[in-house]
Amino acid sequence: MTPNRHWLENAESVLIVAAVLAAIAAIFYRSLVYLPPVLLSLLFVLQPILRYRSEQLTRRMDAVLNQRLQRQVTEEIELLTRRVAAREIAPETRSREPLPPGDLTPLQQRLEAIENQVRSLSSADLDGLASQHRDLQESIAQTIDYLNRLAIGKRLERLERAVQASSARVELPRATVEPPEPSSETEDSPSPSEAPAVSPPPPVPSKSSASGVQLPKFARGEIVPQQWECVRNLNAHSDWVRALALTPDGNLLATGSFDTTVKLWRVDSGELLATLDDHDRGIFDLLVTPDGRTLASASWDKTVKLWQLPEGRLWTSLEGHTGSVRSLTLSADGTTLVSGSFDETMKVWDLDRGALRDTLTDYTGPIYAVALSPNGEWLAAGEGDGTITLWHLQRGEYIDSIVGSLDGVEAIAFANDRAVVTGNGDGTVQVWDLDRPGEIDTRSLHSGPVTGIAIAPDRRSFATSSADGTVKIWHFPTLTPLSTLMEETGAVMSVCFASDGKTLVTGSARGMVRICRLAV
Repeated sequence: MTPNRHWLENAESVLIVAAVLAAIAAIFYRSLVYLPPVLLSLLFVLQPILRYRSEQLTRRMDAVLNQRLQRQVTEEIELLTRRVAAREIAPETRSREPLPPGDLTPLQQRLEAIENQVRSLSSADLDGLASQHRDLQESIAQTIDYLNRLAIGKRLERLERAVQASSARVELPRATVEPPEPSSETEDSPSPSEAPAVSPPPPVPSKSSASGVQLPKFARGEIVPQQWECVRNLNAHSDWVRALALTPDGNLLATGSFDTTVKLWRVDSGELLATLDDHDRGIFDLLVTPDGRTLASASWDKTVKLWQLPEGRLWTSLEGHTGSVRSLTLSADGTTLVSGSFDETMKVWDLDRGALRDTLTDYTGPIYAVALSPNGEWLAAGEGDGTITLWHLQRGEYIDSIVGSLDGVEAIAFANDRAVVTGNGDGTVQVWDLDRPGEIDTRSLHSGPVTGIAIAPDRRSFATSSADGTVKIWHFPTLTPLSTLMEETGAVMSVCFASDGKTLVTGSARGMVRICRLAV
């Protein structure tokens, strides 16, 4: 099922139908003989407006995609530049003949050591750079393919040919006839089919942009600021720590990185228990089942892998996506897993059998983030063009969508069964109340892209991580700031709460993992 069309497109369809009906009626009613030409004239006036709107939408989408592509290329260039800069040697040092150890100053000895390290670089470093280059090429190719599939110009041409064909079939009356007496009866348009009733009822579908709309005010009660302190730092990975997951008892921590590995740690001691290296490319997301016995990992290699805990043994690999798997979400009972992918689809898996149950898509853009409501009824997806879509999971039915940001939805979560919280690439956080269709509350809470959202177990607060180097904790639903944690090593790429709500874990772009405790 696809999102609702714009009202201008609906008006065009109504004019086409009205023109055909008016032409038929004019055969019998002489007074209506001029109505079909008038309707057709309005139709041809409307077509340039629709074409102009379509061109504007295409330009806006192209601009957003170009900005995202430019940002991605810039990040890759900066990453390569930092790595090369760390290994550069001054030209005069390279050309200098080696001196005896006794004649070297401490600075010269340091330069000599760096030069020896550069000579001893392994092929693994070069392979890593080549892998990142291939990943960038894949993203560019998928973006170009997505733009080609839109085919806006061809759609307009087909619509114009259909209108012309419909107009050619309309025949005006050739003879003068006495019209019969007008009838008081009118022909009713067919009513749409009704979907099965569910509780709570789904919102009215809409496809509207509604940034800046304020949600209703709630009674605050007592909102107490929080104090968090870092109790342990783990030098966990050699690249971005993009995913974190804790077991329900809070004793085992799983970290996933763009260095292609998943690592298991003891939270109390920081001891590394296992390194899982069966993925070929970087890790985007991690989940632990409610019983703490299974770990799911989503990767750039287009697979979802399931691991047995605590030993970290690979159980099975879920395959079927044709693009990188960006996000995972799990039902409260731990039996249903949903994966969102850059291939524009969401796949629903039976976790007990490791089997595919359903595939959901509206083919409007790559899926960056997915989330299930606590009651397991609603599935929300954040897309690369800033659209948030809502699905009924059991029926596999599209329900509603809203556009709140021109940048991608990087993170998404349900604060409760009727409220969706998203973090976007432009630094904004949005709250969509499903009981108020078409309205979305938008707040600029970070100066960099929001990379992660974690809902506290009591659902009275949530944490956001950002590339601006901060983790911020907010009261829900007032969005009052409760605490701010600074990451000294740079961008924060992931965040998660422990089940007791008193432990917070963050992962940085430099491979560091921090374990923080709520001060009493």
